[in-house]
Amino acid sequence: MLTADRVKVWAAPLPLTSLADDVAALNRSIERMHGPVVVAGHVYAGAVIALARRVKALVYVTAAPAPRRNSSRPRKEPPRAIAND
Repeated sequence: MLTADRVKVWAAPLPLTSLADDVAALNRSIERMHGPVVVAGHVYAGAVIALARRVKALVYVTAAPAPRRNSSRPRKEPPRAIAND
C-alpha cells in the first residue's frame, strides 16, 4: 500500500545485540535517508524507535482484542483467555 503511493519503505537492519547497538544501527539508517522519516516498531522495536533521532513521527504497532459483538463500549475486563486468575 505504501509503495503504491510512492512512499519509500525500508526496514532497518538491527543487530539485536543490545538496545544501545540497535538504536545506533537505526540512527545510522535514518541518517542515510532524505526528507521526513516515520519509524514504526512492534514490541521490542518500540523501545528502539523511542530513542531514535531525526524522526517526524513514531508509530507503535500493537494488537488489541476485538470489541464484543453488538457493543460500542470498550471492554472493562481482559478477555477470558488472558485474564489473571
